[in-house]
Amino acid sequence: KATSPLYLSIKDKVKFIEGSVENRTDWITALEGQHIIVHFAAETGTGQSMYCIEKYVNVNIIGTSIMLDILSNNTNHTIKKIIIASSRSIYGEGKYIDSLGNIVYPLSRNVKDMIRGKFEVGDNFKLLATDEESKIHPSSVYGITKQNQEQMIMTVCATMGIHAVALRYQNVYGPGQSLSNPYTGILSIFSTQIRNNNGIQIFEDGLESRDFVYIDDVIIATTLAIENDKANGEIFNVGSGKATTVIDVANQLIKAYNIDVPLSITGKFRIGDIRHNYACLKKINKYLDFKPKFNFEQGIANFTNWVLTQNVQEDNLLNSLEEMKKKGLLK
Repeated sequence: KATSPLYLSIKDKVKFIEGSVENRTDWITALEGQHIIVHFAAETGTGQSMYCIEKYVNVNIIGTSIMLDILSNNTNHTIKKIIIASSRSIYGEGKYIDSLGNIVYPLSRNVKDMIRGKFEVGDNFKLLATDEESKIHPSSVYGITKQNQEQMIMTVCATMGIHAVALRYQNVYGPGQSLSNPYTGILSIFSTQIRNNNGIQIFEDGLESRDFVYIDDVIIATTLAIENDKANGEIFNVGSGKATTVIDVANQLIKAYNIDVPLSITGKFRIGDIRHNYACLKKINKYLDFKPKFNFEQGIANFTNWVLTQNVQEDNLLNSLEEMKKKGLLK
């Protein structure tokens, strides 16, 4: 059944290949006769990337390099354009302005400060939207691998006459995302906790914020990048252009599910997590006339309505937290 206004039946319209981006033969099979690549393949999860380093590098970097190697050594390929699914994680911490009017890109926060409950990056810093010209300083192995993916594709494609577009997606959510994987984002994590009638554990003070972009808006932006020649050779943020705090996310989910569970502001934190980041959308609006159609309230309603049609998943958060604690990443 359709759960989205953009839903299309894909039966008999696609060819499914079970394979791996780490396998050259699978890539050759997948590329045959194609004109456009939309490269979504990646290991995700910033925390997990800090101790599954070889896995993230092999899938995200080596997998992408195999694709580019095949194309660069085969003059008979039919590929005309590649869209790389980049990530807001390559920016690391967000963009700020200090009390003197200087643009600031803070470094990683001090662990001792965070243990004392000081979570903000500066005493007199004002958060700004992160634009595509902002400093790139990823704070996780995942972010580093996504930066590497983007740079390889934008650099190598230019030498082969293939049009390349990088889309730096913010925190994507919506119907169809995994509800069982504790590394796929707080909307899934909190939803599973709420539906299991478990209390929600919120890191830091709950005021850390992200840009949550609904899946249909991501589809629209990606389609524009494919079809519009103005996108060729360019890098774009794809987000809602709004910063939403973690505690707001939790409260909206509780309200949407109508299940009253306690919220616990734990003060715990993951080393390497950023405090704030949200996207500037001026460039994608100017080039591709993209404006998000879904605000967070609409997106949450669509997401939770879909979740309620799914089986309640086992809450595996504690296992993932224990794993991070053993690796020294959770304080």
